Amino acid sequence: MKFASPMRFVMRRLKKILIWSTVILVIIGITGFLILPPIAKSLFVDKLSHALHRPVTIDKIKINPYLLTLTIRGLVIKEKSGAEKFVSFDEFYLNVDISSIYRRALILKEIKLTRPYFRVIRNTDATYNFSDLLTSPSPAKANQDDRSEPLRFSLHNIRIEQGSIDFWDGPKNKQHTVKDLLVAVPFISNMAYRIDHYSQPFISANINGNRYNIKGKTKPFADSLETVFDVEIKDLNIPYYLAYVPMELNFKLLSGFVDTKLQISYMQSVKKKPLLTIKGDITLRQLAADDIKGQPLLRFPLINIAIANLYPLKPFAHIRKISFHSPEASIRRDRHGELNLMALSPAKKGERKSPQKTEAGKEAGAAAPPLIDMDEFYIEEGKISFKDDMPRHQVSLNLSKLNLKVNNFSTRKANKSRLDMSAALENKGSISAAGPFVIDPLAAELAIKLDNIEIRAFQPYFTDKVKINVTSGHIKTEGTASINSPGRKGLSVQYAGNLLIANFRSIDKHNAEDFLKWKSLFFNNMQVGSNPPSVNIRQVALADFYTRLVIHNNGDL
Repeated sequence: MKFASPMRFVMRRLKKILIWSTVILVIIGITGFLILPPIAKSLFVDKLSHALHRPVTIDKIKINPYLLTLTIRGLVIKEKSGAEKFVSFDEFYLNVDISSIYRRALILKEIKLTRPYFRVIRNTDATYNFSDLLTSPSPAKANQDDRSEPLRFSLHNIRIEQGSIDFWDGPKNKQHTVKDLLVAVPFISNMAYRIDHYSQPFISANINGNRYNIKGKTKPFADSLETVFDVEIKDLNIPYYLAYVPMELNFKLLSGFVDTKLQISYMQSVKKKPLLTIKGDITLRQLAADDIKGQPLLRFPLINIAIANLYPLKPFAHIRKISFHSPEASIRRDRHGELNLMALSPAKKGERKSPQKTEAGKEAGAAAPPLIDMDEFYIEEGKISFKDDMPRHQVSLNLSKLNLKVNNFSTRKANKSRLDMSAALENKGSISAAGPFVIDPLAAELAIKLDNIEIRAFQPYFTDKVKINVTSGHIKTEGTASINSPGRKGLSVQYAGNLLIANFRSIDKHNAEDFLKWKSLFFNNMQVGSNPPSVNIRQVALADFYTRLVIHNNGDL
């Protein structure tokens, strides 16, 4: 009796395995490449059309059973009317990792969506063109096991390329467009080996002609929910979005652009309160606002804001620097005493109720004022024009070359800040103030200097009280102003220094002849105060004095 050698037996077994493996691979290939795609295409089109109540078409579905990839090309979902595109994309690509089988989890090597498009319409009744799809979820079944573990997943290389969105906002009559949308997420996973790894998503888009970039890192499934995003915005047109401000504005914003480079971070732990932090730079450019009547109000060519740390949930803010470059303000007081700057506050809607007070005398429910620290504050080459219509004759004053610097500003109690200010009044006089000050409680010790301040510019304020017209004269003073608020006694202001009124000339209104004039009137070592009122002058010197007195026939002087 003859027996086949063991080697021949093994070879026959291997040959059978190879043949069957080849047959299986061929069957899998034929099924994946030829049979499943048309079936899947028919099912997708039918099911989606029925579920969405909208016409759906797909150009092609491709399945590679060997590489475990799925490709859907040319999907188009029309509006319910069938006229316009609702949703579409050029290609959707999916690559499944074979390790999903033995890991018992959904693991995808790559997800890619190319040229997606979404058309959004907000109707005048505040409904959307997809409102019919927003149905409430069905209630959970009674026998459903709520303790079942959630699906484990790990998704890698997620990308959305060349996306676009058209949004028509009917109630606001605004068109918004999103172009060149790019979303790139390296991975997102709730599996244990990935939970404590940062995912670093990147989002970029052109929205209404402005470029937005968001780059960050996040642990969305870790206990800390630690997330950091870098937000970069360029040339955001502020007036275009004013329609979405939830209050009525009493002014017109003619122009204004915003650039930002911000870092927004969020941290939440089990034993601590959530922490939201914002830091970075904000630049405002070409801000121009007019009042409701079209009169100029504010012009800000450039504002730079450098944020060290801003904590919206506390609230606390640490600002490194705020600088205004060449700002202009046009301030006007009407005959009723109302300032046009009040237009910057929201429109009044009803009278505000007076807050209730507790036994301690504090307002019930009143939030603590925010704590603000600011290292530096600058105004460079500012201009202020002031017109006052309350007097019979309008007062017009112009402040130019305004430079203001504040260091170490804070709302903290007893914090000492430093002020340095200088400006030109009517291009002839000058004003300066410098020294330390405290916000809480209010206190200041400022060195004040006024030089060549023309008296005639203020004539309308006293023209009804005296029957003279001032034709010339200027004021010069140098001293120290002290401001204190000692408890319940109220605000106290003291000024100590010298005062000179020089080259003063005036005429009487009746005859237009010289009435009162002098070369100099000097007050030496003058101390003036309020609360209580006090005046103490060590020496008064008058030089080259002249006055013309007339006694009328009736005895009046």
